[in-house]
Amino acid sequence: MNIGSRVNIGPRSIVLYGAVVHDGAQLGPLTLVMKGESIPPSSRWSGNPAMPVASGA
Repeated sequence: MNIGSRVNIGPRSIVLYGAVVHDGAQLGPLTLVMKGESIPPSSRWSGNPAMPVASGA
């Protein structure tokens, strides 16, 4: 797993091996990032499995 800088990982979230969370990404509480998944820079994700959060939500 590779976690970038300025990443916010919510409580009880899990990032599995082989995943990449790029700079400035935000993961909500109880979010599961699956192995091999790539979270884009400066994006917001939430859920199990992780899904993008719509802008303005």
